[in-house]
Amino acid sequence: MKEIEVKILEVDVGEIERKLLDCGAKRVFDGEIVASYFDFSDNSLGQQQKVLRLRQVGKSTELALKVQEDADDAEAKIRQEYQVLVSEPEIARQILEGLGLRECRKIQKHRSSYCFADPAGGAIHFELDTFPDIPTFLEIEAPTLDEVYRYVATLGFSREDAKPWSFADVLRHYGKA
Repeated sequence: MKEIEVKILEVDVGEIERKLLDCGAKRVFDGEIVASYFDFSDNSLGQQQKVLRLRQVGKSTELALKVQEDADDAEAKIRQEYQVLVSEPEIARQILEGLGLRECRKIQKHRSSYCFADPAGGAIHFELDTFPDIPTFLEIEAPTLDEVYRYVATLGFSREDAKPWSFADVLRHYGKA
């Protein structure tokens, strides 16, 4: 699945949630997420612009591989994402480590997720992410770049507010990397 998303920094959570509900979005998750990122000791996945993540979302665990498709993500973060549910997270971790991968980063955050089906087709996802010592930010993901920016405007933001950033970029922005 192609992932096309932007981040909007330092949002007013209550205002965004009200606007999302007014647009017909439904809250689909509200809770803690713990994600472990894996790479080889030579950082070869990172050098290939690939991210391998084992993530617990509530009671579910997901294994995902994200691959950057275009070196120039000027307008949005665009990745090909392959994701599966994992019924045995500890065994999945043992498999990854058995292949020579190591956990290179672990993060915990609070996420409120909203979603709705767009009449043009496809689901639109809105994630409000809160990390320690970083202001809450909004992530908007849609099937096309035009849809992403339509919802950026619908929520009262400009194209300049929308950052084509990864979480690592957010960390660097706040001096946490």
